[in-house]
Parts: sequence; C-alpha cells; structure tokens
Amino acid sequence: MANFAAIAAMASEPDSVSLGVRQMIFKGGIDRVMPLAERYLYDPNSPVRSEETFLLFLEAAPQWERTDLLLPQVLKNRVGSAAADFPFIDSQGNRSSLHEFLKQHGETFVYFFDSECNVCKDLIPVASEASQGLPVLAVCPEANAKDFNEVLTLFPKDWTVVRDLGEIDDNELFIFPALPSVYVLSPSAEVIAKDLPL
Repeated sequence: MANFAAIAAMASEPDSVSLGVRQMIFKGGIDRVMPLAERYLYDPNSPVRSEETFLLFLEAAPQWERTDLLLPQVLKNRVGSAAADFPFIDSQGNRSSLHEFLKQHGETFVYFFDSECNVCKDLIPVASEASQGLPVLAVCPEANAKDFNEVLTLFPKDWTVVRDLGEIDDNELFIFPALPSVYVLSPSAEVIAKDLPL
C-alpha cells in the first residue's frame, strides 16, 4: 500500500490510478484492502497520506462498512472547491467571516489550531516560515474564550488570530483528522492546498 501510494502521487493519469485501485480491491478483497487504505492514505500521521487517492478507494468500495462515514468527510473542502464559510471573532470582539477576510486580504494561509495543543503551539514558527509572506489567519475552532485568550501572545504580531463561533464543529464545516491543519485559500475562497504538512 505504501508503494502504491507513492506511485499514485506521481501518476499523470488519474484513470490509471483508479484502475489500479479497483484491481487491488478485486484481488485483495474489500475487508483486507480498505483498512490498509485508510491507515496509509487517511491517517494524519502517515507519511504517504493522500485524501485524493483515498477518495478513489472509497468510490471503488461503496459497500465497505466505513465508506458512508468517511466519504462525506473526504469530500469536504477539497482542493479546487470553495472552502466553507464561517463567522469568527477576534480577541477585541471584532466579528467577520472567512470569506470576508479572503476578499480583504487575498490569498491566505489558514492555520487551524487547538488552544490546548502543544504541537499546535510548537509549530507556530514553522507555519510562519511556511506561509512564505502570505497573510496568515489562525483559527481556533473552539468556543472556549478563556483558553483562546491565553495563547494569543504565542502568535506573530502580523497574524490575525480568531476563534470560530461554534459553526465549524456544530455544522461539521471542516474535518480535522489532526490539528494543526493548514489550508491555503484564494481570494474567492477556492481551496488551493489542504492539510499541508508542517
């Protein structure tokens, strides 16, 4: 599966990858192949993680017991689609929304984080370097204002740090296999990159 994932990432013809996926499932069986595909292609800690390749497996195995659960998750905010909008508030009480921010600031590096996550805090300098000069919107998808306010000093001064008003979780607008999660969004909210590794 690791070898297949590496080859799939280099393939220029998606149809050939899709054919390979169907052949693998046919020869190996759904109950054997699909858990491996999930582990290698969807686990956030996998070095060969690829939602797009995993999507091909889900589409080829609609009868698998986890397809109905995972397929809607993988389809959310795909590269090339419009990112879901949500309202947010900053530490000063100013309210706006993701789409409004993108209209005002252009292409944006979006850093979703958990205020209690040490990895999220440790990776702030790495994310700052990875943003390559793009405006950065750091979003805490939590309703707990106390925890949010306690971590504000950790972020670079030129970042816009906000917290979601509960809609991300309540409406499952974004699925985060792990945090932090990094997106790059265009001024029109098109997803340019999703779950960038840091």
